[in-house]
Amino acid sequence: MIVKIVANKMNIHELEAMEQFALDKGFDSAITPLLTPDDCGDFSPCQFMLEEEDLAAYFKKHGTEPGKLERKPDDIICTSGRNSFVISPEGDVFPCIQIRQCVGNVFNSDFRSIWNDNPHPLLKTIRKLTYNDFVECCVCPDTHYCFFCPGLALLEAGSITGKNLTACRFTAIKRKAFRI
Repeated sequence: MIVKIVANKMNIHELEAMEQFALDKGFDSAITPLLTPDDCGDFSPCQFMLEEEDLAAYFKKHGTEPGKLERKPDDIICTSGRNSFVISPEGDVFPCIQIRQCVGNVFNSDFRSIWNDNPHPLLKTIRKLTYNDFVECCVCPDTHYCFFCPGLALLEAGSITGKNLTACRFTAIKRKAFRI
């Protein structure tokens, strides 16, 4: 099991203690500095995201130097809706944790039907997405160092092919921290 720790302004000085706690209990840990808007698009959780200096220190400490990604126009950017999904306690099926648009319900339909036999139009759209569909990202000079997320783009920009502002920010900070 893995304990996921979300680094933020309130706990930045406690990360090592939290990692040690997880280790003492026999768990691995994974730290992420990513805070996202809530499912309704409320950005207030993001106010606790680390400031640039702390993010740079986090990226350096945890070895998250951006490697150059070779992207081709027909590359798949995200596997959501292809090989991952979320099912709510109510049985609603979502393409991913960030894309909270229901594509079926396992209490009303067989999962195989929802996923394979008769997929929702949103699943069909997500499954067809390639790098070329992310028009703003394709022309960005940082695109080959960036890990952008269609789900976060939907929350931040209102479109799954929109600009993922958090990814842009993280990439710029990493490039500056590692002098790329």
